[in-house]
Amino acid sequence: MSDYTVTFKPQSNIWKLYQKLKKSGVKDHDLDRGYPRTDYVKKKRYIIKRGDRKIQKQEVLNYALENHEKYQRAIKETTGYVVPWSLDDLDPKTTFDSRIRAKVDKTIAIFKVEIKKAGYKDGTDKYKELLAVSLFAYVMVSKKHSLLQNIAIPNHIKNELRGAGLEAIVWYLMRFGGLGRKGIKNDCELEATALEALKKRCGLCSETSSIVYAAFKRAKLRVGFLYGVFSQAGRKKMNPEPQAGMHLSIKLFINKKIRYFESTIEYDASKYKLETIYKGVFDLWFQVSNREFLAMYYLSLAVEYSKKGELDLAIAAFKRGINIYPNFAAVYYDLGIYYVNKGRLDLAYPAFLRVIKINPNYAKAFYQLGKTYAAIALILEKAGNKVKALKVNQKALVLIKKAKKLGESGLELLLSTLQDRIKALEKELGSKTKVNKSFSKSENPLQGLVSGFKDYLKYVQKAPTCKKSLNPNCGKQQYFYEVGNQQIKEQDKQEMPLWRFF
Repeated sequence: MSDYTVTFKPQSNIWKLYQKLKKSGVKDHDLDRGYPRTDYVKKKRYIIKRGDRKIQKQEVLNYALENHEKYQRAIKETTGYVVPWSLDDLDPKTTFDSRIRAKVDKTIAIFKVEIKKAGYKDGTDKYKELLAVSLFAYVMVSKKHSLLQNIAIPNHIKNELRGAGLEAIVWYLMRFGGLGRKGIKNDCELEATALEALKKRCGLCSETSSIVYAAFKRAKLRVGFLYGVFSQAGRKKMNPEPQAGMHLSIKLFINKKIRYFESTIEYDASKYKLETIYKGVFDLWFQVSNREFLAMYYLSLAVEYSKKGELDLAIAAFKRGINIYPNFAAVYYDLGIYYVNKGRLDLAYPAFLRVIKINPNYAKAFYQLGKTYAAIALILEKAGNKVKALKVNQKALVLIKKAKKLGESGLELLLSTLQDRIKALEKELGSKTKVNKSFSKSENPLQGLVSGFKDYLKYVQKAPTCKKSLNPNCGKQQYFYEVGNQQIKEQDKQEMPLWRFF
């Protein structure tokens, strides 16, 4: 009888995946490896729950994702998640994916033979590294050698292969080409999987890194995803957690040495130096688990949906990312933004509160939460509950000040406006009205609405369309149109001092 404890609910999706792993022969001690957690105060990452004899859902999902070649179908059937770096679409009716796999596997076999011929023993560190370099070049170079479009092997990579006695691999790449990722200049319309990016010939760092990762995994190389930014200023401010705006690269483990594969450096001869590809600029980057990368995939997908105005799909993708990675501050932050854009303040402010709970130094979250509370205060004031409006405004002021203290800039006008609103309400209510300035994080600021919380929810679900002549952000602030049964007149909106901030 197992002495390991399962921490997730029976019959849940992750429980079903766990059962499939167990039936395939996976042992509990194989799963009990812990998972990364970010300390936002110290800006460090730690592996937690390792060896505690408790099986966490994070451990189950990450194990399956790391071994996606064997468990991709189980992942799809139990959780519905896609595996972005897979070269298998799980559809026997399609042939594109099988052709890609056949080409990659054939190339791997040819490279292995040539590397052995050059005198490198299978399984040694140098053998693995040269195989990775050869495969990276194969993923990047053009499909065909062309005199008109010669996207061939960069001289520094070519020299490395030739210096290792691998002229045959150089010739093969020049003669037959590769997957052509270097020639791709346009991003995909939506965040794409490796197969989608290859088929549509689109995608930038995340898609290309997924393809490189897939090729390395098919060659049985030990590899991981890497996130970071290139600018020194950006690295100083960076939290060790994947988020929008970061760059994605690949990290190859070679015993005690690590080598990085990043297309923008590998194809820039001025930056291609051993101190760069083995450490250098990447020292301040950080490895992410496959589970975290999958969460980022859904976050990126949500961002793209939102740009297209498909907010319901965006929120669904955000929720999926949160389910994969519950402590992902960046996902909660963007989810809050999109709830604001849909006019759902009742759902936006808990999302921002969750961000602050995860990362107490997230300046933008304090700023957005402050703006959300200020908007709620306006609704309360129009609803006639000015005591509650004053209290919520005071909390908004505290939040905005906190955001400024944490480094958020350009808040002077908003702070001044809030202070003016508070003074006006205090004067109107008079000195006899006592307002408790403390504000519980768990307290619902919408509970003070005249028509009640349920009426507010009914309202936001069927709010009328606003006029762009009055608000350039029309469609985002629908909650200003009516509160319960009260109608806010068009002229009132022009008088709202906080309107400009939304």
